[in-house]
Amino acid sequence: MKSLMDIYATYEKKVDHPYVVITDFMDHCCVNEFKEFDERFKKAGYEAEICNIRDMTYRDGVLYSAAGHPIDVIYRRAVTCDIMAHYQEIQPFIQAVKDQNVCLIGSICTQIPHNKWLFKILRDKATQNILTEEENKFVEEHIPYTNLMDSRFCSMDAIMDEKDRWIIKPLDSYASQGVFAGIDYSDDDWEEIVTRHWNKNYIYQEYYHPYRTDNICFRDAHAQFQPYTNMSGLYVYNGEFAGIYSRLSTGGIISSQYNERAVATLVMKEEKL
Repeated sequence: MKSLMDIYATYEKKVDHPYVVITDFMDHCCVNEFKEFDERFKKAGYEAEICNIRDMTYRDGVLYSAAGHPIDVIYRRAVTCDIMAHYQEIQPFIQAVKDQNVCLIGSICTQIPHNKWLFKILRDKATQNILTEEENKFVEEHIPYTNLMDSRFCSMDAIMDEKDRWIIKPLDSYASQGVFAGIDYSDDDWEEIVTRHWNKNYIYQEYYHPYRTDNICFRDAHAQFQPYTNMSGLYVYNGEFAGIYSRLSTGGIISSQYNERAVATLVMKEEKL
């Protein structure tokens, strides 16, 4: 809450007691998560509402929620690709943002790093020429090789022949939708997947093998230890570290739409004597 309100405090048209709206396309989101944010805002003393982005109205320079309340600040959870896909349906939201008559937390500018084409750009020769030696070294060590999966940049055979080396993804999507890791498929299945998505705005990317640890899931009928891949998400709000989200999976992709498990994170602090 504090980070959001710190940003809102820099808004030229800020008011003393802003009305907060959490918005998304309600058929594309996790409402339970939004309810938690809604409750936190209210406990902090702010009026708040969860509102479908389609249900806003805009009159006389004021954006109204589905409940009919003037909106001062929006916590945007609607991703940009969904906004563009439904652009004409959400004109009240679009016009209010364009007119700067509502404070939008979650800038549309975040689409630039969100699009996976950025990975390719960072490794391009033209980019390397403007980066320092230290920056190029960082890119090489942290950014996996990425390119567009079509006949202009690669051969289909090269991706099929080294299936365990690659993961393929849509250029602009989220929640691991349409993502395929070669290690999860047989040779025949991988050939079918690559062929189906060839020249379809997909990228191919070097697959980083997450570290594996033994763990146990007591929801399984016969709970027993088995190897899981691990991924730790680092939360940053307004430039400050805010926490860790630890996830694991038995497959090559760690995502809630497959077989993701969320686990507790133990944070240890070293005390100086």
